[in-house]
Amino acid sequence: MRRALISALLALGAAVAVAACGALQPTDPALIPAYVGANGKFAKPSGAGPFATVVIMHGCGGPTGHQEWIGRLNEWGYATYYIDSFTPRNLKHVCAERQFKGYERVGDAYAALAHLRTRTDVRADRIGLIGFSHGAAATSEVVTAEHAAQANTPPFAAAVAYYGGCRNEKVRLATDLLILFGESDDWANVKACPRMLERQNRATRDRLTIVTYPGAYHDFDIGPRPPREYLGHHIEYNEAAAKDSFQRTQAFFDRRLKS
Repeated sequence: MRRALISALLALGAAVAVAACGALQPTDPALIPAYVGANGKFAKPSGAGPFATVVIMHGCGGPTGHQEWIGRLNEWGYATYYIDSFTPRNLKHVCAERQFKGYERVGDAYAALAHLRTRTDVRADRIGLIGFSHGAAATSEVVTAEHAAQANTPPFAAAVAYYGGCRNEKVRLATDLLILFGESDDWANVKACPRMLERQNRATRDRLTIVTYPGAYHDFDIGPRPPREYLGHHIEYNEAAAKDSFQRTQAFFDRRLKS
């Protein structure tokens, strides 16, 4: 799996130009990340650019999820680039079978980063990343020093992961990372969050911020809506956690993308 990921990243240089020209959806898996990266949904805030921009990575339910973040980030003054990792791979969702892992989307994110840096309405050195659940797992992989080195390009300027991305292992980060989690989440692995912090050296801890919310569940930022059960997991909006997470996310991006 790691070998396939590295191959996909190495293919970006040749493939991104083809994808950017409006080529048909590729059948070669190695070319899909470049296609994903060049065919996202771009939206701008009001005012004159170039803009600091945030790439959005959807969750396991596919590209219909977390669309509300486009408007939210635009209101904060950011352009957005929402990428669809599933349709080019003939996937609708991976919540049940988990046949496609978050780390397999690393190439998608770096292809999006490369594509955005070709746009005159984007500040090339002020591009952030935000991911949700499955996309959060992808985000926490994207910003490791290992993957930044493999991509051979300046990394994202900031990254935020909602209910995902904690892992019980030592990592090196190329980008400041904010992880936001509900402490009652019974889907993503919130229990790994304190262990993740404990295992890091000083350099990584300086880049890593983890905030957990007591009583909050998976998808705590989506609402208002009634609580529900999905695939054996509890989904519930939490107004207090949502509002605090929005404030933290905006402040985190503002410090790193608007300076």
